[in-house]
Amino acid sequence: YQYYNFFQPYEELKKIIPIFKKEKVKQILDLGCGTGRNLIYLTKQRFKVWGIDVSQEGLKIAKKTLKQKGIKAQLKIGNIFEKLPFKDNFFDAVIAIQVLQHGSLNQIKYAIKEIERVLRPEGLLFVTLCGRFSKGKVRYCLVKTAQKIAPRTYLPTIGEEKGMIHYIYNKKILKTHYKNFEILKIWKDSKDYYCLLG
Repeated sequence: YQYYNFFQPYEELKKIIPIFKKEKVKQILDLGCGTGRNLIYLTKQRFKVWGIDVSQEGLKIAKKTLKQKGIKAQLKIGNIFEKLPFKDNFFDAVIAIQVLQHGSLNQIKYAIKEIERVLRPEGLLFVTLCGRFSKGKVRYCLVKTAQKIAPRTYLPTIGEEKGMIHYIYNKKILKTHYKNFEILKIWKDSKDYYCLLG
């Protein structure tokens, strides 16, 4: 996969870490942790991190890397669009980097409710999600050439995410979906993906 390096931490985490530390975040859940690029980085920053992902292969790589680096994190296999295997109010923060758009509208809304359940009151949320445009143009693989299967929901027919569902956001929908959070900031990363901190 060439769009992001699965072995480098997500670029915008550097902006989030100081906020997490200021707010005394200790326990973080990484939804869709994949190969562990972000949970390894967060663990090195002295947070206790849990990761969940549907991919056995991704978790296998994450476990191997954690072992090689002598780092401990709790990893679980599971679908982020189903009930999360964690207690209510357990986490100080939840991150979801490029994962919550990969579901139907109903699945996404359910996942947000689960985030609200496992996150403690006043806990922090950091998510990144795709919008329709990149560098001023309609996203080629995710929208322009993709099959529209529901409102704002596309199935790419070409590219590295062929066959992977994408729900396409705008700022208004972001604010609606995360209405139960105090939204601290919304911005775009270097690849024009929405970032939301709440």
